[in-house]
Amino acid sequence: AGYGGVEEDVLLKDAFTTLVKTDKAFKLLNKYGLHIKKEDINNISNEEYKRISDIKFEVCSYSRLTVISLYAFVECFVNSVGYSYLLRNENILTNENKEVLKGYKKGSYLSLKSKIEQFQKIIRKDKKCKIITSDKSQIKDPFNSFFNNYENLRNSAVHFSPMKEPIWLKPEEWVKIAKEFSELSLQVALEFWQSCYEDMNKPDYLGRFDFNKLYKLSEHRIENIEKATFKLYNNKIVAN
Repeated sequence: AGYGGVEEDVLLKDAFTTLVKTDKAFKLLNKYGLHIKKEDINNISNEEYKRISDIKFEVCSYSRLTVISLYAFVECFVNSVGYSYLLRNENILTNENKEVLKGYKKGSYLSLKSKIEQFQKIIRKDKKCKIITSDKSQIKDPFNSFFNNYENLRNSAVHFSPMKEPIWLKPEEWVKIAKEFSELSLQVALEFWQSCYEDMNKPDYLGRFDFNKLYKLSEHRIENIEKATFKLYNNKIVAN
């Protein structure tokens, strides 16, 4: 009835929800910046400085969560495509292909790069690998940027160490990364889908990977939640 849930759809909604919240917090931060320029900086109270610092943290926090959610979405989507093909073709697949589509090879976990390559070879009618991710000389965008520019940043945000990418970035830097990675992730998912299923339309259940559509849906959902108010009636909480 239109209210079902699929894992990769949930993660994509997570990502765009945090992206919208990133933008909202960044707009608020810029408003404060304009206010400070108009006012004598000596007249800004400690409380207001603290508020500005909190908004900066909010911008960076939502940006990091956007990057983490987008990476999780891409990985979940690739896994889902492979497992879906497995379930629909189990009777004709070799045991080796079944294992690969479950994300393993000889009992070991396959990396996301490997799954993108291997799944194509099994799913495509011609059994070719159109998207190369394992060879540095052959990997092309958007996959090159996804893995070589942003994967390390995502890894730092998930399990940081001093030897990894820094996560202490300025709010405007984090906002730029969140926006770029959101567009890049959709492109990665779309190109993987089209390589596996050249004759099929973009998946409807994921908004056909339309950035503006996904953004507006999340924006509308957040606005709808913000309108929700409650009151106490006969000792019960009810919506206004």
